[in-house]
Amino acid sequence: MQLPPLSSKSVSRRHAEVAPFQSGYRLTDRSRNGVFINGDRVKGSQLLRNGDVVRLGNEELRFEADQAR
Repeated sequence: MQLPPLSSKSVSRRHAEVAPFQSGYRLTDRSRNGVFINGDRVKGSQLLRNGDVVRLGNEELRFEADQAR
Protein backbone atom coordinates (compact mmCIF):
# COMPACT_ATOMS: atom_id res chain seq x y z
CA MET A 1 0.00 0.00 0.00
CA GLN A 2 1.48 3.32 -0.99
CA LEU A 3 0.43 6.67 0.47
CA PRO A 4 0.89 10.05 -1.18
CA PRO A 5 4.08 11.83 -0.08
CA LEU A 6 3.92 13.80 3.16
CA SER A 7 5.42 17.29 3.14
CA SER A 8 6.88 17.09 6.65
CA LYS A 9 10.68 17.13 6.87
CA SER A 10 10.41 14.81 9.90
CA VAL A 11 9.15 11.94 7.71
CA SER A 12 11.58 9.98 5.54
CA ARG A 13 10.69 8.60 2.10
CA ARG A 14 10.48 5.03 3.40
CA HIS A 15 9.50 5.76 6.99
CA ALA A 16 7.08 2.82 7.30
CA GLU A 17 5.49 0.08 5.24
CA VAL A 18 1.87 -1.09 5.42
CA ALA A 19 1.15 -4.49 3.85
CA PRO A 20 -1.66 -7.08 3.89
CA PHE A 21 -1.12 -9.66 6.62
CA GLN A 22 -3.37 -12.64 7.42
CA SER A 23 -6.77 -11.06 8.16
CA GLY A 24 -5.65 -7.41 8.28
CA TYR A 25 -2.73 -5.10 7.67
CA ARG A 26 0.67 -4.88 9.29
CA LEU A 27 2.75 -1.71 9.70
CA THR A 28 6.53 -2.14 9.74
CA ASP A 29 8.74 0.67 11.04
CA ARG A 30 11.60 1.38 8.60
CA SER A 31 12.73 4.64 10.22
CA ARG A 32 15.36 5.81 12.67
CA ASN A 33 12.98 8.16 14.46
CA GLY A 34 10.19 5.69 15.06
CA VAL A 35 6.52 5.23 14.28
CA PHE A 36 3.78 5.45 16.89
CA ILE A 37 0.36 3.79 16.89
CA ASN A 38 -2.14 5.28 19.34
CA GLY A 39 0.76 6.90 21.19
CA ASP A 40 2.85 3.72 21.58
CA ARG A 41 6.11 3.25 19.68
CA VAL A 42 6.11 0.37 17.20
CA LYS A 43 8.86 -2.17 17.86
CA GLY A 44 9.48 -3.81 14.49
CA SER A 45 5.96 -4.32 13.20
CA GLN A 46 2.40 -4.24 14.50
CA LEU A 47 -1.06 -5.14 13.24
CA LEU A 48 -3.28 -2.18 12.42
CA ARG A 49 -6.95 -1.86 13.33
CA ASN A 50 -9.49 0.53 11.84
CA GLY A 51 -9.35 3.83 13.66
CA ASP A 52 -5.72 3.48 14.79
CA VAL A 53 -3.84 6.80 14.81
CA VAL A 54 -0.41 6.44 13.21
CA ARG A 55 2.18 9.15 13.89
CA LEU A 56 5.15 9.55 11.55
CA GLY A 57 7.32 12.44 12.68
CA ASN A 58 4.94 15.40 13.11
CA GLU A 59 2.22 13.86 10.90
CA GLU A 60 -0.78 11.94 12.26
CA LEU A 61 -2.87 9.66 10.06
CA ARG A 62 -5.98 7.64 10.92
CA PHE A 63 -5.93 4.10 9.52
CA GLU A 64 -9.11 2.91 7.77
CA ALA A 65 -9.22 -0.06 5.42
CA ASP A 66 -11.36 -2.92 4.19
CA GLN A 67 -10.40 -6.38 5.39
CA ALA A 68 -7.24 -7.69 3.66
CA ARG A 69 -7.71 -10.47 1.12
